[in-house]
Amino acid sequence: MKDRNRSLKDSLGEILEGYGFETGPLFNLAPKLRLHTALAYKYSFLEKDDSNRIYIEKTLEKASHVFKELDFQGDLLLVYDIPYNKNPQKEISFIESRLINIKAREDYSYDWLDESNEEICHSRRIIYQVEAFKTRDIFLQISLSDFAGDYDLVSSIYIIDLKSKSIFYFYDDRGIYIMAREEKILNDLWEALPGYFFEDCHDFEIKIRKLYWLDGGEGDFKDLCLEGELEIRLNDQIIKSSCLVGLAGLRLLRSIFDGHKDSPGKHLFPSSRDRIGESEKGLDWSVSHKNGLVTIEAHENLRTSYYYLQYKKEVLSFIGEVENFYNAAGRRTLPKDETLSRAYLDFWREWEALKEKASLT
Repeated sequence: MKDRNRSLKDSLGEILEGYGFETGPLFNLAPKLRLHTALAYKYSFLEKDDSNRIYIEKTLEKASHVFKELDFQGDLLLVYDIPYNKNPQKEISFIESRLINIKAREDYSYDWLDESNEEICHSRRIIYQVEAFKTRDIFLQISLSDFAGDYDLVSSIYIIDLKSKSIFYFYDDRGIYIMAREEKILNDLWEALPGYFFEDCHDFEIKIRKLYWLDGGEGDFKDLCLEGELEIRLNDQIIKSSCLVGLAGLRLLRSIFDGHKDSPGKHLFPSSRDRIGESEKGLDWSVSHKNGLVTIEAHENLRTSYYYLQYKKEVLSFIGEVENFYNAAGRRTLPKDETLSRAYLDFWREWEALKEKASLT
């Protein structure tokens, strides 16, 4: 229930603040903790006469399935954001006719800078606290917005669970974002609906073809001398690399949180030749974070952007394969050299700390 001493605007502001969002239209909300489904995009290429009907039916079916699986409990906030529409009365009447038990309603204006044309936009937002809404009716009209539908509801409807603060954003027939404050909510949904998310974004993969110890390790101290034959895919290009997988793993773990900027001797995928100063042999790639996306860049003509959760999953999968190889190798013996021994222990302390941090965020 709504706190009688708190406005819906304040409640929404507090929820959005938890996502690091301050002001402006909600279509700019892009936290790193989000899932994306492209809905029925595979059906959008049908050439049959009834292709649009099949496409919309599949879109509606999938959107309804995802929303049902979220199992929002208790009252909801339904936010109708109107950044551009000058006269949305038709849309407002439709939305309100599909809401069940409206417990509170607030309507207010806000201004924001549209950087695309450097204009100040005078916009409007309506927040409803409701028990429920007629899911099929509203989802159908969102799906039809770009198909000469009766209402313009593109990028304007946000459904928020007051308990978990999770957000369901069905922007149009092309997709949905599900955003959450807790990563577990998203991982549970992803696990419950495998194949539903990131269908149109699989442009970065690391495959280990072979792992082996390099010669020259001091006794059993070979951990930092583990080399691997990798195939790494960026977009439609496959790049083969022989690299020090332990060091690459540590740098990838770091990149989950801070990105990675290449510098001499600090390649993301370092070659064994880096140990003798031939740093040009490694893969000097960079990793950067912006608006909930991770961009992996080999060079200016070869880069891809990946959702944060996808990127983290790919890195942790690589880490798991490397650890399995280490574990199968049995107990390690510390090097006799004190400096090497300290470096060995520091390396694995950082590895474990970063892996634990990744599992908690």
